[in-house]
Amino acid sequence: MRSTAKAGPRGFGGPPGPPQKRVLGHTPSLRSSAKQRVREEVWAKLEEARAALFPGARGRIPNFKGAAAAADRLGETAEWRNARVIKCNPDAPQRPVRLRALREGKLVFSYMLGVPKFRQ
Repeated sequence: MRSTAKAGPRGFGGPPGPPQKRVLGHTPSLRSSAKQRVREEVWAKLEEARAALFPGARGRIPNFKGAAAAADRLGETAEWRNARVIKCNPDAPQRPVRLRALREGKLVFSYMLGVPKFRQ
């Protein structure tokens, strides 16, 4: 069954948010294309360094060699120490972040894998 409710300002149910403001030189399509360029650059660097793990870097949040070390570096930041609640994706490279947060008694928000995303 497909939902007919319109998404709110952050993709959640409810009335749609206000129209996006146009900033000089920046439109939603330019932001998304810039974001895609950054993704492509990161994926290429991971592949070049042979740091991407199965199933590869492209088209996803890539699992990579050093994810646990990255979680350790995150744990050294003031932002991490001060946080009591975190939002974390269920992707494999963020597993060390989720585990660290739970070990430290932080509340972890995530979404479940296998749950279809709502479409507008």
